[in-house]
Amino acid sequence: MRFIRVGRVEALLCMVLFVLSVSNILAISGCAGPTKISPPMELVRVGQDSGGGQVKLTWDDVPGDGSYYLYVSKAPGAKEHGERFINVANPVTVANLEFGTKYYFVVTKVRFGTESGPSNELSFYVDD
Repeated sequence: MRFIRVGRVEALLCMVLFVLSVSNILAISGCAGPTKISPPMELVRVGQDSGGGQVKLTWDDVPGDGSYYLYVSKAPGAKEHGERFINVANPVTVANLEFGTKYYFVVTKVRFGTESGPSNELSFYVDD
């Protein structure tokens, strides 16, 4: 079974497969569980700024196939307002950051086109 949220209403979807044979029709019903992916936990900064305007980030991996998105913003709310980087590996080094600027980071897990909720938001001020 898969639930899709439409406003405040949830619709239940099931997929039904009909197989034709010479003598009869066989109906097979296949319903999967709700699609929900746990967000990556504990986004953290590792090491020090190397003086090159970069930061290295790591997080607790979410089991299963899929990839990660990284959101980077100069204001709080990186998931909603930030630039999205796809197919990010853990850990990731973000370079070319402006000195004297505070950045905000969020990571999400993506599996089969479904994106998890966000990790905690981490901020980092780039010293010169």
